[in-house]
Amino acid sequence: MDEIKDTIDSIIKDIREKKGKIEIPDIPERCKSCFNGEFEVDGFSLNCEKYGENNCLIYKEFINDNFGKDILPNLQEVEEQARKKIEMYLSNIQKFSINGKGLTIIGSLGTGKTSIIFLIVQEIFKRHISFHYSHSYKFFDRQDENILNKRFLFIDDLGVEVKSDWNKSYFDYLIDHRYRFKLPTIISSNLNEKKLKEEYPRAMDRLRKINYLIELKGGSKRWEKR
Repeated sequence: MDEIKDTIDSIIKDIREKKGKIEIPDIPERCKSCFNGEFEVDGFSLNCEKYGENNCLIYKEFINDNFGKDILPNLQEVEEQARKKIEMYLSNIQKFSINGKGLTIIGSLGTGKTSIIFLIVQEIFKRHISFHYSHSYKFFDRQDENILNKRFLFIDDLGVEVKSDWNKSYFDYLIDHRYRFKLPTIISSNLNEKKLKEEYPRAMDRLRKINYLIELKGGSKRWEKR
């Protein structure tokens, strides 16, 4: 037993000595080598706690340069019924951040769902409200419980992820938690409302009670711009 203890103590000591020699760079240096929130220093892989939050420099730069420009430069290009809901949500976002009101944005490929999410994120930035944005692939792949209590959670393109009982259970658990604690969840999907309910019946039942539904109709805005 003493030998095992000595070995463990030796390993811990070695790790501490190596970590003591590492100089954590400033945020701009982290950003230069950042990949999905991970960066390397002297061969050590580290996670940036600020990645994907309102103080993340990468997200700030991305939002300023790209959000809303690719598909939807302004809300006038959205059909009237959907536009009114979005404008209402944007103008009341502080209140909705407290009472847990989110959005379920559905529509076919290229109708502007992601750009609408970006517009909402921009408004959240202005008000310094914390958030986490993730494409559904990454969201289900990482299954990070640290996002449970983010004030706003954005899940983009729900429905394209790998289907499994594990993913379904995780999504049910997360949505139920956020529903109970009144934390807004905003999702977008190419699937219609019926199909989403078939894929995630429990979670979508929760979201139906608390989220506004925005259904985008018409063809792809990407093709119209070519």
